[in-house]
Amino acid sequence: MRHHSNQDKGFLPFCLTGFLIISLSFGLFATTGHANENFSKIEDVDSFVKKHPIDENNLELYEQLGFFFTENKQKEKALKVYKAVLEFDKDTPENWKAVIYGHYGLNQKSKGNAYLKEYIRRFPNDQTLEKELVSYYLYEAKRIDKLPRYERYIRKYKDPSLATDVGYLLYAKGKESQALTWLEKYQKKFPKNKQIEKAIWDLASSSKNPQKVINW
Repeated sequence: MRHHSNQDKGFLPFCLTGFLIISLSFGLFATTGHANENFSKIEDVDSFVKKHPIDENNLELYEQLGFFFTENKQKEKALKVYKAVLEFDKDTPENWKAVIYGHYGLNQKSKGNAYLKEYIRRFPNDQTLEKELVSYYLYEAKRIDKLPRYERYIRKYKDPSLATDVGYLLYAKGKESQALTWLEKYQKKFPKNKQIEKAIWDLASSSKNPQKVINW
């Protein structure tokens, strides 16, 4: 397993700042020259990976290959490289993130989230990516069946804003009584929190202006 230093943790597509130009006079490629010149000749990533299996000696070259395809807007090829690297090393968080955001970049949210859920299972203390998944369920999919997940996140990270928005979602889904009960529960956990107090007021007065809450 390769352990990344802080300097080489830039495997994420969105963290790309440049390329390491490498002279390849051995092994992985049939020709020598700058890495990007050789990378441009690769058409079939799957065949290339099969012909040149990833190992500790060429892992960094594969990372550079992923960078190259990302920078050149060849997103499908980049994702195939990221998946090959992840298959080789599942213990490095950046490898998972590269695949997750690779799918997102191709507008494949559900596929990316499938990897994201497994990532959170393996690395449970990454608040940023756990919030990414929770936010998807709450704000995009608007799923009230994910209440246990919302509750775990709120309890773990002490997030009254998320608790407030779940209350609004419950109300918007026609669960008026449950929404108020939910908000009152979290009002006790986060006393004098202005967001929760406002949400309770909004819901309590919604009979006068229901669209204010329903359009949340």
